[in-house]
Amino acid sequence: MLNLSTRRVRRLPPGNAELTSVRTRTILVVCVSRTPGSAVLAACVIPWRAEVPTDDLLTWAEIDLDAIAANAASLKAAAGSKAALMVTVKANAYGHGMEPVAMAAMEGGATWLAVHRPAEGIRLREAGLAPPILIMGYTLPSDSEDIVKWELTPTVNSRPQALALSAAAIARNQSRASAVAGKAAPQPALLPVHVKVDTGM
Repeated sequence: MLNLSTRRVRRLPPGNAELTSVRTRTILVVCVSRTPGSAVLAACVIPWRAEVPTDDLLTWAEIDLDAIAANAASLKAAAGSKAALMVTVKANAYGHGMEPVAMAAMEGGATWLAVHRPAEGIRLREAGLAPPILIMGYTLPSDSEDIVKWELTPTVNSRPQALALSAAAIARNQSRASAVAGKAAPQPALLPVHVKVDTGM
């Protein structure tokens, strides 16, 4: 049985002292916390329409990262040691906090992460996360250099997209080779891709 990752949702009373540094016209949607009751309110602040009375709407949800890690471990155990486990953390991990949720899932045995856009994958890389990251959504050919640079795995569904990715990977390898002139040439980096096939369904 899987554990609930959302421990509880709390409502803040108007004028709560903990909100003195937060501008009005905001709603706190999620706050990541390992220990119930020790939430950090600045985790995710989403602007709201000025005409909405915010005093009534200030809430936060405490996300139990231990439950997420335990769920990943349960799924990994059920799938077996030879199976890879991919955890989807797109859209800020569905509002739960992308980086901490990804880290918790990896602690539990996740071997892949999945996002929707290249920018999300780059954000995970900048946070120091090293596992393979699949980009599930369409990537523009203009995103190819960033995809190669940050070692993301794109979903490919068109020839122009494949050609752009190939050109970016070749350029990256040539750049690496020229950077070590006079030394042994580095092993060419290969770009893994996920091929999306339209079967007509």
